[in-house]
Amino acid sequence: MIAPEADLKTAAVKAMRDGIAMVRYHEEAALRGEVEPLHQMRVSSRRLRAAVEVFATVIHGARVNAYRRDLRWVGHVAGAVRECDMTAVLIRQESARIGPAMAAELEPIYEVLLKMREAAREGLAAMTRSRRYRVLSERLMNPLLRRVVAEATAGEYAPKLIAPIARKTRKAGKRIGAEAPPEMFHTLRKRVKRLRYAFEMLSAAGGSHHQHAIERLEEMQEILGQHHDAVALGAWLRQLASNPEPLPAPAMMAAGALIQEVGRHEAKLKAQSLRLWKHFKRADVIGQAEKEIAGEAAERRHERLKAMAGTEAKPDGMAAAERDSGV
Repeated sequence: MIAPEADLKTAAVKAMRDGIAMVRYHEEAALRGEVEPLHQMRVSSRRLRAAVEVFATVIHGARVNAYRRDLRWVGHVAGAVRECDMTAVLIRQESARIGPAMAAELEPIYEVLLKMREAAREGLAAMTRSRRYRVLSERLMNPLLRRVVAEATAGEYAPKLIAPIARKTRKAGKRIGAEAPPEMFHTLRKRVKRLRYAFEMLSAAGGSHHQHAIERLEEMQEILGQHHDAVALGAWLRQLASNPEPLPAPAMMAAGALIQEVGRHEAKLKAQSLRLWKHFKRADVIGQAEKEIAGEAAERRHERLKAMAGTEAKPDGMAAAERDSGV
């Protein structure tokens, strides 16, 4: 969370340093293959990417592009191990729809996932040893910033920090519909998640509408995430079924039945996602939160300028005495 009274440069540096520190904190346990640290390392990299977007107008342009590229790479590599775990969990959940006898035939698929997981874990280890990862960490610890208004605080600047992310979220929402491909729903999910993270980082700069937006964004992210999981699982199973080294016949039959069930579930989740987004948009959740943040920012700026004017209006000796006494 960013303190609203912090100056903009200090807030940006802290966000970058805290973000990479969290990624590195989970690194050792993730390399051992522990499930929760793997999840947290991936989440930390995503939150750090969100922080980069929040401060994109403060960080030097070349660095923003490098952070975007390399943090996407970190998330992808760390996520590869996590995806194996989640795919196994989803298969176990969805296999309840095809009955216990057929579900038991899916065991060869879990063996495939174990092999994939080990290969992904080796890839994660290679990533953490790479020069690219080391340079990224060093640059995030010492971010290169643009020149900004020296007196501006994070709270005053919050509307400008949020606006580009909110705009991209609305734009992604306009593209989804009954005939929209899964990729568009996935894009909206990523935008919603990034906006939620941004609101959470700046939660001290808002009020009740701000907190409500965080809750509704989390709800929206959850249903879109379930839809994406169903889409990804169906695609992975179809790819597995077309493998040159086919699975045993009973496993192939079970996988085919599972693909059908996942497809039906995916269609239901798509419809739910559309309904929820319509309610979300109609309530103007994002707009209400932005208005509140803008109002709070204006009030903070007014108070700062009033305080500055008061200091300047005092005799030089009195102002100096107050500064010396810490007033």
